[in-house]
Amino acid sequence: MQDMHNLASLVLAFQTAASEDGKMLVAEHVLDWRNFPYLETAITTLSRNTNEQADLKAGTKLGLSYIVKKVAKVTKVEYLIADNDDKARSMDNFVTVLELQWPSLFGDAEYKVTNHRQERLHKPAELPVEEDIATVRQYMLEVIPKMTTHEYFFWTSSDSVCCEILLLPG
Repeated sequence: MQDMHNLASLVLAFQTAASEDGKMLVAEHVLDWRNFPYLETAITTLSRNTNEQADLKAGTKLGLSYIVKKVAKVTKVEYLIADNDDKARSMDNFVTVLELQWPSLFGDAEYKVTNHRQERLHKPAELPVEEDIATVRQYMLEVIPKMTTHEYFFWTSSDSVCCEILLLPG
């Protein structure tokens, strides 16, 4: 449902961008590679905060990119089923243009999302509590000797790597 809402917003922004050049385009024209500049404008418009033009809504921008890809794939399949090879080839052209323009159009959003994820995951508040780590370490120190001496347990090199990491001092 949210994807449909975002797709409708994208079509409206696309039509607005085209109308500024005096063109009246319909939803089907969003997937025409010749109208790609209007699609770029629409995506850029929808991925900016309205109160601050410099602030990028990276998640929204990436969400729109995946919606466009999905719609292009579904549309191509529909054209192929309908035995409309010309429109299917046109869809291939659109996907090619999208892939070639991907880094310049969506690179900033991918960078911002990845960077934010890395910063958030490395915050001390997101790390496990040291007491919990100490408890797990102590448990492993007690259990591993029992496991290694059990007569039916087969110890492999991959098992020892996991244990070596947990047994490191500190």
